[in-house]
Amino acid sequence: PKQVAKEVEKRLFDQKPYVLSIPEFEKINYETYKSLFTMLKLFSVLTLVISVFGIVNNFIISFIQRRRSLAVLRSIGTSKVQIINMIIIESLSGGFVGGVIGVLCGVLMISVIPYFLLAIEQVSPIHYSPELLIGSLFVGIMLTLIASISSVTKSSKLNIIECIKFE
Repeated sequence: PKQVAKEVEKRLFDQKPYVLSIPEFEKINYETYKSLFTMLKLFSVLTLVISVFGIVNNFIISFIQRRRSLAVLRSIGTSKVQIINMIIIESLSGGFVGGVIGVLCGVLMISVIPYFLLAIEQVSPIHYSPELLIGSLFVGIMLTLIASISSVTKSSKLNIIECIKFE
């Protein structure tokens, strides 16, 4: 193949052909796919980092806004354990809803990527595993549980009188 490529280049020198053998073409194609999917992976990681900060911020703001309500609940007899359970159930349900929406958006993105590849005249089969989707759902739930730890610790140390007096 290399000799044929050199011969074609020699005969068509004035037209400056770009001649590749199949292994060379496959290597270039592999490198192109590798860089494309590396960018997609980096985009996914960046999205995950931003979402973690958003989740933590959401729980902190929620705690600050509900401090008085939590103090009132504690003053009428709600125990610390019940408040903690309430926050944990809230984080579980929020994580489940967010995880389901994330998985659905991921499946939508995976189903659209082949059309983008087709637009740039590249063909690559895209596959995803159900185990990965279920794992992503559980990771979403675990992230919200971890993010709620600060709210749980602050709510257990909540001074009822100061919170009610502050408002």
